[in-house]
Amino acid sequence: MVFLHILFVEFKRLLVSKGTWLVMACSLCMPLLGYSFYTPASTATAFSAQMANPILAGGLGGAFCFSVFTLIEYDRINKYQCEAVMDSIISPLIISFAKCLSILLIASLTWLAALCLYLPIMRAALGTAFILSETLLAFSVMMLPALWMGVLASAAFYQLFRRIDLSFISFTALALFSMSKWCSDLYLMRWINPLVTVFSNDFNNTLFYRLAAYSRLLWLLIFSAFYVFSLICVRSHGLGIIGSFKIHLRKIYLPLLACLLAMGSVWLVVSEPYIDKAALVQKDDGPVSGGMVYSVSVDDETDYPDIDLLNQYVRLSVNAQKGYVDGNASYQLHNKTRESQWVTMLLLPGYTINTITANGKVIEYVDPGIDQEYSQHPIKIQLPADEWIELEVSYTGHPKIANAARSTLMGNEISADYLFMNSLSILPQLSLNEAENFINEGEVVLPANLELISLGNEAEVVSENASTKTWRFTNTSSKLRFIAGDYVKLAVKDSPFPVYFYYSRRHQQEFEAMDIDKVLSDTLNYCAKQFGLLPYSEDYPLNIIMISAHFMGGAANGNFSFMGEIYFSKENLSNPSKGASAAEVIAHEIIHQWWGVHSYLMDMENTDWSSEGLTVYTTYRMMKEKYGEAYVKQFYIDQWLNSLAALRNNYFLRNPDMQAMLPDKYLLSLEQLVFDATIYNKMPLQILKAEQLIGEAKMDEVLANLFENGGTEMPPYVTWQDFLDACNLTEEELMLDQAFIERLGGEFNV
Repeated sequence: MVFLHILFVEFKRLLVSKGTWLVMACSLCMPLLGYSFYTPASTATAFSAQMANPILAGGLGGAFCFSVFTLIEYDRINKYQCEAVMDSIISPLIISFAKCLSILLIASLTWLAALCLYLPIMRAALGTAFILSETLLAFSVMMLPALWMGVLASAAFYQLFRRIDLSFISFTALALFSMSKWCSDLYLMRWINPLVTVFSNDFNNTLFYRLAAYSRLLWLLIFSAFYVFSLICVRSHGLGIIGSFKIHLRKIYLPLLACLLAMGSVWLVVSEPYIDKAALVQKDDGPVSGGMVYSVSVDDETDYPDIDLLNQYVRLSVNAQKGYVDGNASYQLHNKTRESQWVTMLLLPGYTINTITANGKVIEYVDPGIDQEYSQHPIKIQLPADEWIELEVSYTGHPKIANAARSTLMGNEISADYLFMNSLSILPQLSLNEAENFINEGEVVLPANLELISLGNEAEVVSENASTKTWRFTNTSSKLRFIAGDYVKLAVKDSPFPVYFYYSRRHQQEFEAMDIDKVLSDTLNYCAKQFGLLPYSEDYPLNIIMISAHFMGGAANGNFSFMGEIYFSKENLSNPSKGASAAEVIAHEIIHQWWGVHSYLMDMENTDWSSEGLTVYTTYRMMKEKYGEAYVKQFYIDQWLNSLAALRNNYFLRNPDMQAMLPDKYLLSLEQLVFDATIYNKMPLQILKAEQLIGEAKMDEVLANLFENGGTEMPPYVTWQDFLDACNLTEEELMLDQAFIERLGGEFNV
């Protein structure tokens, strides 16, 4: 009762203090910094720019505000030399705890005020994309714990040092370390600013919330343990830190509670469930430019030539809410040696084996417990000395992110509204020869709101109830990939080959307004006529899929071609470097199916040569045929010339010595300016000059031949020299000289 009375009095005193309202006002202003000054998350999506960054800035700035406020309040008794009087009335431990809890309540009220203030602002900025539950979750996970930790850490430091300056320096050093390069890719170390790369507009951000919540829980335990330990050091009876420590140590519940909290934090570190434990491998970086879309192609290798994998079947149940899977996989094997053999089975880190049987009998396996590169966890299993073997594996777990991807957090995702799973996250893999008529099939149980897209043949629903759907899939490769979400499926009409476009339902109104079906159909037909058909059929259609912004860029695998939602963001769809309208930008991205996915452009000596430049040129030609020369002169050629003019007129590029004075942030923006100007503007101009020298018809013939046959200098890549040889031109002839620029209407030298 005494404690509650003191808590009430202290809280009431703080509420009427001008200093309290000042720190609350300052904290409420901090999210404003996230709109321009402090932008840790990529601003490529509206959710990052309008929600994530302001909330992260509010947490960071608010933590510092409450750190100062806590130190001032804790120093009040010492400042006015009231210690002796206070100690004679009540225990300093009770006073300290009541003060800390009161400030934590004030921090919570500040968070609530920030929520009420910025919720309408974010709703107005995001429009129809606004999701109340996601915004509340972001505020709760990203901002509120930061304020609490600012209070706990500062109170603990003050009770150790009894000096505001040393305490604030210690807090600042700890905060800056969390924000430093040493912690930039370690989400567990990011206590004051959670690791958030980009927030998705169209799919949920459960992955970031899970990681941030885990990190927050860890550090709340650490700071709570630190605070309880500092209570043992609270000065009393006029004694120093050592004398006070000896007295308070007799209160056995304090060291016991501190130890329990510390052990809990250690357990969280040891049991960290989201990143695998594979050792990082240092790789040499090379100057490779292949555009933003790349193709994935893996050659199968096997160490067991005498064992064939005839077919495999999997039954997978996905607990989307918890991010867990429960699976049973069956493999039919032909053991030509009829001898017992040890073979390697690859699991995804985070998965565990329940049982393994061969022909109905439980068999032995060895798990070294070592995660390897590329999210692989190998185990050894002993096959029996039988010719025909049916191997059954029961497994469960949740997918972990590869240690090598810990800075981007790219990997498999399982959540209530979105699913992205690669082969090992679906079932364990055996590195064996696939038989000639190999079949990979199975069933997967998903929440009813998710539309499944499976690599290979189209997945179909075989049963459903109010909460789940069971999907059946078939593939002729052991490599699998699942993508699921709240998708609109569009079968492109009048396409030269079967194409399905899957996009987030949140884009439905926008895409229907731009007649997306016609945009796709026109682009596919134009490219098929100019360069040739792509290898798809009714049984093997092309699936173009919009995926979460968490996946950087795009990729292709089999009949999958998927692109991050950033390609369809308002910023990208209004990017004049890619097209004059949103429809033309989408056409640009589809043209990458020819240049970037099925034909690879790269040159080690000329990094300007990439799929982006040729795709921009192809978009230009398509729009010229559709709208005429005046249109492409205004929206393409003039855009290219203006971009190069801006590059030439840039002060820091004309004065390279001055670049050393620029902060890293501006150097990066300068590098981006050069990249955009050369890739999206200079290269299309050079291709246009080649076209003017050899003629449009000859250029069409050159590009069709390069697409069909690939390059000869560094096959299968088409190099800059391959292009020059095909045009029978030299690099000097394609320099952007003054005469060429003037013919196009330009007024500058390049």
